[in-house]
Amino acid sequence: MFKQITVAEVKVGERVYSLLCDSQSPLGELHDVLMKMKGEVVDRMIAAHKQEEEAAKKQKENEEVKE
Repeated sequence: MFKQITVAEVKVGERVYSLLCDSQSPLGELHDVLMKMKGEVVDRMIAAHKQEEEAAKKQKENEEVKE
């Protein structure tokens, strides 16, 4: 089976980011999909930031105990 797709590409610096979508995708729906993806990325960034803060806090506590 063959299917036509649309590829949206954006180059940022040296990297190229591609989004593959059905050629019949309405622009409003693509916007909704991109917002969902953005939400996922933001959630992961927040989780990673919290982990970094917790690790820094534990390291600081360990250093204070040693002193």
